[in-house]
Amino acid sequence: MKPIAVRYDGGTNVNWKYSKKGEIVYTDVSTHTRRDTRSSFPSLYNADGYSLDLYNKYTFDLGKESSLKTILGFNFRTDRYEDFSIPFGSSSFEQNADKDDVNAQIYDPYLNVVYISDFGLNVNAGARYNKHSNYDGQVVYNLNPSYRFDLGKSTFKVYGSYSTAYITPSLFQLYAAGFGNDELEPEENTTLEAGLSWTKGKSTVTVSAFQRDENNLVQFVTIDPVNFISQYQNVEEELTAKGIEVSGQTTLFDKLMLTANYSFIERNDQSLLRRIPKHKVNASARVEAIARGFITLRYQYNDDRGDSFFNSNTFTNDAVVLSSYHTVDLDLTYGLKNVPATFLLVSTTLQILISKNCLDIKLEVEHIK
Repeated sequence: MKPIAVRYDGGTNVNWKYSKKGEIVYTDVSTHTRRDTRSSFPSLYNADGYSLDLYNKYTFDLGKESSLKTILGFNFRTDRYEDFSIPFGSSSFEQNADKDDVNAQIYDPYLNVVYISDFGLNVNAGARYNKHSNYDGQVVYNLNPSYRFDLGKSTFKVYGSYSTAYITPSLFQLYAAGFGNDELEPEENTTLEAGLSWTKGKSTVTVSAFQRDENNLVQFVTIDPVNFISQYQNVEEELTAKGIEVSGQTTLFDKLMLTANYSFIERNDQSLLRRIPKHKVNASARVEAIARGFITLRYQYNDDRGDSFFNSNTFTNDAVVLSSYHTVDLDLTYGLKNVPATFLLVSTTLQILISKNCLDIKLEVEHIK
């Protein structure tokens, strides 16, 4: 039987523009989730969350076409949950986690500034202090400079980025019955990226490369296959992921738009590169065949991907390799006259999926009122 899940949420959004250059924004969201799973391993799960974000935006004019845009804010989040399960050999639910014990709060003040010069230099920088109720406070930051210049009829943009991240374990990873580990450490990573883009007329080509170093990555690990014991644990070794991406787009004859991109990514431990293909290609062509009528052809290739799943027969996490595949989509769309193009009269999609073991063809026709 499928689990029965109910979620409801609500929130507030308030904007106060106190001047031409300044604005205060307040938002909050409250979420409540109830899940009832009836199976060989029945369980009940209740979770509540609340978050708020308050920030001030202000722009300083620095003369000519230069400016400094600032955001100063504070974010708060609190979560709690409880769950129940029926132990082996019993017929009634027992509580595994109580809301009074299983909860966490995050206090997160932050600052972001964007400097826009009149000679092509832009700098985006930010920092935030993350204080988690279960862990020590941590400062994370990012720096993103870019420089744009013209050369003949072409425009070039050189950009870079350096950022740090701090990801605390979820309450489920910490306290889930049978799998939780309250000794987990937060994940930490740093990302370095650099790129170059070229634009001429209606054509743009971008090349970028990145490297991300990760520490304390949280993984679901089988620690005792004989007694069927698994647990969330931190990976001890430092993990490195690196890759490149090339993308481009152009418009021909004013009605034909072409786009394409290629990405390559690899990791020093390929077994942890789950569901992310080493090679990926996307391409599309869109033409306005008649007034308000468009034909779009899309192609995608995904290389082999590593993955894992929880085997309920052996209570272990089994590794698998997902085969590469190609997809071809053909869309035919026609828009209503004097109505924004997002409102379509007819949308027809033909999708072809090609892999090593199957050929799947699907046709969808949708009428949108």
